[in-house]
Amino acid sequence: MTRFKLTIGRKIYALVAIGFIGCALISALGIWQLNQSLQEQKRVELRHLVEAAVKLIQHEHEEATAGKQTMEEARAKAAHHLSAMRYGDNDYFVIQSKADGTIVMHPRTEMIGKDMHKMKAPDGRTMGAIIEGAVKERGFGYATYDFPKAGKEKPQPKLAYVHDFAPWQWMIVTGVYIDDLNAQVFAFIRNMLIIIAALTLVGGAISFAVARTIGPPIRKVGDTMHQLAAGNISQEIGYTERRDEVGDVARAALSFKESLQRIEAIKGEQQKQEANALRQRQDDMRQIAERIRSSVGSVVEAMQTLSASAGHAPPTWHPQPRAPATILTPRSAIFRKPRAMCRPSPARSPNWHRPSTKFPRKVPGPTRPRHPHYLQRKIRPASWRNSSQPASASAIFPG
Repeated sequence: MTRFKLTIGRKIYALVAIGFIGCALISALGIWQLNQSLQEQKRVELRHLVEAAVKLIQHEHEEATAGKQTMEEARAKAAHHLSAMRYGDNDYFVIQSKADGTIVMHPRTEMIGKDMHKMKAPDGRTMGAIIEGAVKERGFGYATYDFPKAGKEKPQPKLAYVHDFAPWQWMIVTGVYIDDLNAQVFAFIRNMLIIIAALTLVGGAISFAVARTIGPPIRKVGDTMHQLAAGNISQEIGYTERRDEVGDVARAALSFKESLQRIEAIKGEQQKQEANALRQRQDDMRQIAERIRSSVGSVVEAMQTLSASAGHAPPTWHPQPRAPATILTPRSAIFRKPRAMCRPSPARSPNWHRPSTKFPRKVPGPTRPRHPHYLQRKIRPASWRNSSQPASASAIFPG
């Protein structure tokens, strides 16, 4: 299986990919934070508007409590003021009765008196249950639901804030469509994608150019170094004029090539000198042989001349063949001990390891003969040592 090779170009492309992934993650985090911040901004805006409406209703209630007007007049004034209030994109307030769920105030008069529990949202929940669920725990809260919007075929998401007014059993409701928030988020996503794509294209083009200016030159210089190491010093080394790390590597390879060339030149000079020396020795040996041949010829001629002057036939000189080499026989082969003097074998004597009385231990000494050959030595008379002349054969060998 081929092993994955992480080259310089792939490392550069990996850096670009990591940068792209980092930008994508940062963009995703920014999009999430933008969505949260826009929704929180809407929430705060709705809460402030509803709290202002509640303050208005509370003011009318206090006026009625103080006796300046009746409760019915206070309710009518509060409902009239809220019906005339507008904000944003012609958004309005709605008052729902907490007791029976009917609409107490609505900018559209035909909606007044309708039961909110009979009005259903596209998800199947009733509007009354949605609004009552927002104020069930703390008396105020947010509600999110889909509601038809003018100019749109499908219902759009809507965010509402509900606050109850306990003295009159009212629930003040207002809401805004948040599809514009989604549109803002989508616009931000589109812009971020365009920016990331542009940065990726620019970074990819730059990384591709950088990889092309680094990877192939390094690979080519490496192949040239392998060729030089194999002994091929005729390779040309390029990129030596560059002023970056690639140029440094190429110049180092050029220095290596020059060193190899110098070594080859020195080796060639040494071989040439050795060949000249060998040729000179051969010439000297040839001259010596010629001198010896001439000297031998002069001697032969002189001997022939002497022989001719003495009346003898001139001797003819012939080169004599070489005598055969003398093979030296080892002493142990000449003077071999007789079988009787050797140690008995264990098969003949089971007690061979014990001291034997028949074969006493050998004690070295001058009187003990080492070999039977000495028993046959020639015996010389004692007078021979004192005489200045050698004894005769009869004296040496009597009888």
